[in-house]
Amino acid sequence: MPSAPADINQLPCGLLSLQTDGVILWINSTLARWLEFEPGELIGAHIDELLSPAARMFYLTSLLPLLQHQGHASEVYLRLRNRNGIDMPMLINGDVNDDKGAVRYDLSVMAIHKRHVFEEQLLSARQTAEQAVAEQEKAYAELEQVRQALEAKQDELLALNRKLEHMATTDALTGLANRRVFERTLSHQLAVLKRNRRPVSLVLIDVDHFKKINDTHGHQDGDRALKAVASALTENIREIDVAARVGGEEFVIIMPDTHQAEAAEAGERLRERVAALTGTPAPVTISVGVAEAIPGEEASDLFGRADRALFEAKTGGRNQLFQAAAPGNP
Repeated sequence: MPSAPADINQLPCGLLSLQTDGVILWINSTLARWLEFEPGELIGAHIDELLSPAARMFYLTSLLPLLQHQGHASEVYLRLRNRNGIDMPMLINGDVNDDKGAVRYDLSVMAIHKRHVFEEQLLSARQTAEQAVAEQEKAYAELEQVRQALEAKQDELLALNRKLEHMATTDALTGLANRRVFERTLSHQLAVLKRNRRPVSLVLIDVDHFKKINDTHGHQDGDRALKAVASALTENIREIDVAARVGGEEFVIIMPDTHQAEAAEAGERLRERVAALTGTPAPVTISVGVAEAIPGEEASDLFGRADRALFEAKTGGRNQLFQAAAPGNP
């Protein structure tokens, strides 16, 4: 996209253009400065990188539907997250524009720098109203009640959004991410690999003889075994890793910035950690398959290579780890 005129970059409001899938096409210098980024750093990034989980849910359920169905949005309150992870309240207006068949969302952003400004304005209005006639005082009191009710409803909505976000992204039994989050995260990491050549590896895990545990001890003890494995995963991965449950007894770990050999070392430590678990209804072991993504590779192909390595680990005796061969190698 051509560089924007200098006067647009120096406007006292933020400007942002998005593709319909949320990828950032352009951001002006004002908004980038508020968020403590250089404008070029955010080009090609996804809007999700500027949103907390709660803000992301509000974006998906409020701002985005207005743009998609009405073609515009007016005065939508949304928090954008800066480089340091601090949420900044913003007021957003947006329009849908079509540039030679390429649809984009153009947003203007105003920062609300101090949250107490609104309360101070209400206090000033109240002091003025106290000098007015009794009818004016009554009208102000009613307005204050409406404001408080709206704030209470907003708090309820934010709490509900957080709950919905948790339900939509979390496996109910284990507390790990669910398959939907896994697929979205893997797609993002493959895009990062393609754009920046930053490696990403998959560690695919299957609980050995899980059907036997269920049949012998019952489903309740089977669930306890799955929870124990999930806890071992959570306690032994990095903050940047994403562990998810993707099947009945199948788990996967996405390891960004990690080559296959490093992922295999981590997978072997996890295998040993699970084998040493105590307090489970029966000894629990896992089989592990590891694969590193190839630039340009589809998510299904990467998962398939990790799955074939897992199959080798299972057919080779279980409770072991196999690494995937590179595409084209036996």
